[in-house]
Amino acid sequence: MGIKESMIQLTPSPLVRLFSAPYVAGNSLNAAIEKADRLWQTQQLQTTLDLLGEGIKEREDITHEVDEYLRVIDAIGDKSYITISLKPTQMGLNIDPAFCRDNIARILKRAQTHNIQVTIDMEESDYTESTLVLHRSLREEFDNVGTVLQSRLFRTEEDIHKHLDGLKAHIRLCIGIYNEPANIALQKKPEIKDNLFKLLGILWEKGHFVGIATHDEALLRRCLALAKERNIPKEQYEVQMLLGVPRKAIQQEIVKSGIPVRLYVPYATTWDHALAYLRRRMAENPNMIFYVLGNLWQRMWRWIRPKKPSL
Repeated sequence: MGIKESMIQLTPSPLVRLFSAPYVAGNSLNAAIEKADRLWQTQQLQTTLDLLGEGIKEREDITHEVDEYLRVIDAIGDKSYITISLKPTQMGLNIDPAFCRDNIARILKRAQTHNIQVTIDMEESDYTESTLVLHRSLREEFDNVGTVLQSRLFRTEEDIHKHLDGLKAHIRLCIGIYNEPANIALQKKPEIKDNLFKLLGILWEKGHFVGIATHDEALLRRCLALAKERNIPKEQYEVQMLLGVPRKAIQQEIVKSGIPVRLYVPYATTWDHALAYLRRRMAENPNMIFYVLGNLWQRMWRWIRPKKPSL
C-alpha cells in the first residue's frame, strides 16, 4: 500500500463521512429516489442508482441486498430516467456463482417488467473473467442487462472480442477505480485515457451501446468528436459521471446537444459500505477532498457572511 492509500485509510471515519455528503445520496431508498427525481426535474440528468455493498459473505445478508434492489425497482416504477447498478460480490459471486446468477436474474426479471436497465458493475481484476461470463449468460435470457469494461486493464480489448462478440451489449466504459498491478494494467493516466478512446472506437464498430464514463473534459470532447465523425446515433451512447463531481457546465452543454448524461448515484443502508466506496474514490482522485472542502467553504461563507441591511 502506497503513502497516499495509507493516509486515506487512516483518515478518521467521521471525516470521511463529512466528505461524503456530495457523493452519496443518503442512507435510504427514499433519499436516493428524491435525489434522482430532483436531478431530472432541475437539470434533465438521468441517473443509475447503486446500493453500496460488496464482498458480502453471508447468504442471509445477500438475500437482504436482493430484496432491497427489488424495492428499488418498485420505487422507480416507470421513471425512464433511472436505471440501477449492482456489484457481483454483493450478489454472492465469491460464495457461489450459481447463487449469484439466480439473485441477479430475480432482479432482472422484476426490472424487465418496468423496462429498467441493470448494469453489473466491474470490481477488482480477480472478478473480471467471472463477471463477463456471468453477463453473457444473463444476456442470453435478459435484454435489459449490461456490464462495465475498464480501460486500465491490458485484457479489455481481447474481452470485447471474446465476451461480447455477437451481442449488441450495453457497456459502461471507464478507467476503473481499482488500483491494479503493472503486470496486468496500465499505470499512467494518459495511457489509460488513450486506451479508453481506442476501446470506444472498437465498441462502436461492433455495434454496442456505450456509456462513456469520464470526468476528463478533454477526453470527453475527443470521444464526442469521434461520435460525430463516425455519425454514431445519439441513441447509441451517453455520458456518465459520478454524483458530486463538479462538472455542471459541460453536463448541461451535452444535455442541450441532445446526448443523455447519467449520474451514478450511490446510497447506503450500512455506513461501512459507504466508507469503503468513499475511501476508494478518494484514493483514485485525491482532488475529491479539495472539491468537498471548496463546497463546504462556500456553504459556510453563505451562512456567516454579513447580511446587507434591508431598506
